[in-house]
Amino acid sequence: LLYKLGLSHPIFGTVAVLCIFYLLNRGYQNVNVFGVDMTFLEGITINDNNELCTKIKHFYDDKVELKPYIDPSNMKVMKLSKYIDNFGYMLKGHEDMEEYSQRVNSHIINCTEESMLDCYVRRPKIDL
Repeated sequence: LLYKLGLSHPIFGTVAVLCIFYLLNRGYQNVNVFGVDMTFLEGITINDNNELCTKIKHFYDDKVELKPYIDPSNMKVMKLSKYIDNFGYMLKGHEDMEEYSQRVNSHIINCTEESMLDCYVRRPKIDL
């Protein structure tokens, strides 16, 4: 009820959750989402200095660069536990939206190929 009245909202870990929330509250019965791959765990590693890093590889080069993942709240290299917690918050926001969509008789359809989201109905091959 608080969601429907706009007095509360889910965790907005990503702008996608905010957009889905808005569309559900506007009365959309079907919400097709594209580009929500949630592949934030892909390419994550720890370097020899014990720093959380992202593997960066460009299509034009075979070289792989390890770039430390900086926490914007303190400008230090983020710890893996915090990174995974943050990822969990993003996933929880999507799970909340799926539950909310059922309560308002709507459907969220994940049209993203190779998505890590397991809470929405999947239709990665959709004709528009």
